[in-house]
Amino acid sequence: IIGGKKVPANVRRLADEGIVLTPGQRAGAGSIRNTFEDKVLGSIPLVSDVPAAAARRAENDLRVAVANRVLKPIGQKLDRGSPINSETIGGIQDMVGNAYDEAIAPLSLRIDDDIIRSLDDIIGGAEREVGPDGASQVASYAGYLKDRLAEGLSGEPLKREIQALRGVASEAGKKDPMLGQRFWALHNTLDDGLARQSGETASDAYRSARESSTLMSRMNDAAAKSVNSEFGPTQLLQAARRRGYGTNTANIANNDARLMDLANDADSVMRNKTANSGTIPRGIAAGLGTGALTGATTGAAMIDPVMGGAVGASLLGYIPGLDRVLQNAALNRPQSMRAAAEAIERNKRILGLLGSGSAISLTGQ
Repeated sequence: IIGGKKVPANVRRLADEGIVLTPGQRAGAGSIRNTFEDKVLGSIPLVSDVPAAAARRAENDLRVAVANRVLKPIGQKLDRGSPINSETIGGIQDMVGNAYDEAIAPLSLRIDDDIIRSLDDIIGGAEREVGPDGASQVASYAGYLKDRLAEGLSGEPLKREIQALRGVASEAGKKDPMLGQRFWALHNTLDDGLARQSGETASDAYRSARESSTLMSRMNDAAAKSVNSEFGPTQLLQAARRRGYGTNTANIANNDARLMDLANDADSVMRNKTANSGTIPRGIAAGLGTGALTGATTGAAMIDPVMGGAVGASLLGYIPGLDRVLQNAALNRPQSMRAAAEAIERNKRILGLLGSGSAISLTGQ
């Protein structure tokens, strides 16, 4: 308790992103705390709503973290706790789009072989995902873009064309997420063409806006796979692994694709469910029945509630606001407290069998 938990690297990285994890998620797969949260608290009527709500808040924190990754290159940020849903994502798209539109004002774009090839690839794969009618819409718009770019576009006309395509993609995505993704692919083809043709003349503002736009494509992809755009770790990992938007097989294999680090950490920590033999839950339930677990106190429960005997104490780590305070207390001990804990660890044999057993029992949580 004095020194704090030896936190897994993935848990600390998620906490550093502003994500308040549940006590079970912080403890990790197979831990008593994780099993207690999942199989005991999660099975008690009414009580189960409390950890479930905390898990939903953690998922929203994840979405805020993704949104802030998207917005960071253009100097924008969302507040912690901002609800991330279809409406919010539309607002983020507008912020990224406005920054992008301003940045491309001095640039120009005209049709070339790479653009033609990319547009044809998008048309070719459309029917499988969006059906004949959707594929016809995509093909029609791709043909229109080829005509518009034949003589080249720059300045305000180019900006209006990009804005119009983004609007079409956004509206299509509201009705059919997969169709929206096809129109966003058309948008990204133009973006790739701009980057290629502008080369060294591209401004820092354009590079930043392009990075935000590329990350936004990943967020759009994750949102398209979920209800009301409220994506979780699974949808985020699928989006991060999807090829395109600057992601290829090599950087997927090396785990350095955009958002891959955050997606992997979230997938490993936030969607874990422990196997249930029944032994640990029965033991914990017996402890709850007597009002105590071995070596437990209510004070310890506030730091890690699995060590508290009462269900009420066990729920402290799930209370909005208090959960963040307790997470910070658990993960970020002052150096003086860490040094004291190290001293206890070094002298645990002197402390005797009881002290040693207690230290192992408590720090193991």
